[in-house]
Amino acid sequence: MRGYALYFLAMAAPANSDPAAATRHARDALAAKWQLHDAFGAAVSLDTLATSVTASAPERAARLPGIADQVWRSIGRDRAAVKEFLAARHACELQLREALGDAPYETAHRKGLETGIDEGITYALHLD
Repeated sequence: MRGYALYFLAMAAPANSDPAAATRHARDALAAKWQLHDAFGAAVSLDTLATSVTASAPERAARLPGIADQVWRSIGRDRAAVKEFLAARHACELQLREALGDAPYETAHRKGLETGIDEGITYALHLD
């Protein structure tokens, strides 16, 4: 439950103009969810973490959607069928493409897809 509480705090932080809190809460939610082997919770936390760091570190954030895609696929889903999750992911991807360009985004996304899930989670947890 703590992991989901942190996830919801991460989701709420941008409304309070606090991207650092969003990043911190998303990272903490990811750590809690991964420790419990909650792949669904880890996947939504990765998506939220990607959104929270896109503006401040787009080059590093661009790998996160690929890592999240791997986790989603590991549970047999492309993404949670929640329109808000889908809209947030789409907005994050558009923002990353605008910041980096299509080719660099695709390269980073592919690198995320090619990274082992455990290694990808470690990368995400140490993203500054």
